Amino acid sequence: MLKFHAKLDVASEVPAKTSAGAGTLEATLDMASKTLTWALTYYTQSR
Repeated sequence: MLKFHAKLDVASEVPAKTSAGAGTLEATLDMASKTLTWALTYYTQSR
Protein backbone atom coordinates (compact mmCIF):
# COMPACT_ATOMS: atom_id res chain seq x y z
CA MET A 1 0.00 0.00 0.00
CA LEU A 2 1.06 3.54 -0.72
CA LYS A 3 -0.05 6.36 1.57
CA PHE A 4 -0.27 10.00 0.57
CA HIS A 5 -0.74 13.17 2.60
CA ALA A 6 -1.16 16.71 1.33
CA LYS A 7 -1.55 19.96 3.22
CA LEU A 8 -3.83 22.41 1.44
CA ASP A 9 -2.87 25.97 2.27
CA VAL A 10 -3.66 29.10 0.28
CA ALA A 11 -0.30 30.60 1.21
CA SER A 12 1.31 27.83 -0.87
CA GLU A 13 -0.53 28.88 -4.03
CA VAL A 14 1.28 30.82 -6.73
CA PRO A 15 0.54 33.63 -6.52
CA ALA A 16 -0.27 33.42 -2.80
CA LYS A 17 -3.85 34.15 -1.78
CA THR A 18 -5.17 35.81 1.36
CA SER A 19 -8.15 33.49 1.94
CA ALA A 20 -8.58 31.89 5.35
CA GLY A 21 -9.25 28.42 3.88
CA ALA A 22 -7.08 25.35 4.46
CA GLY A 23 -7.37 21.61 4.50
CA THR A 24 -5.75 18.19 4.24
CA LEU A 25 -5.92 15.24 1.90
CA GLU A 26 -5.21 11.69 3.04
CA ALA A 27 -5.15 8.90 0.45
CA THR A 28 -4.21 5.23 0.32
CA LEU A 29 -3.51 3.28 -2.87
CA ASP A 30 -3.90 -0.48 -2.54
CA MET A 31 -1.82 -1.87 -5.39
CA ALA A 32 -3.19 -5.41 -4.98
CA SER A 33 -6.85 -4.46 -5.41
CA LYS A 34 -6.09 -1.34 -7.49
CA THR A 35 -8.24 0.74 -5.11
CA LEU A 36 -7.71 4.34 -4.10
CA THR A 37 -9.41 5.55 -0.94
CA TRP A 38 -9.23 9.16 0.14
CA ALA A 39 -10.51 11.72 2.63
CA LEU A 40 -10.49 15.45 2.02
CA THR A 41 -11.02 17.91 4.87
CA TYR A 42 -11.51 21.59 4.12
CA TYR A 43 -12.19 24.38 6.55
CA THR A 44 -12.25 28.16 6.75
CA GLN A 45 -10.98 30.21 9.62
CA SER A 46 -12.82 33.31 10.76
CA ARG A 47 -10.78 36.46 10.70
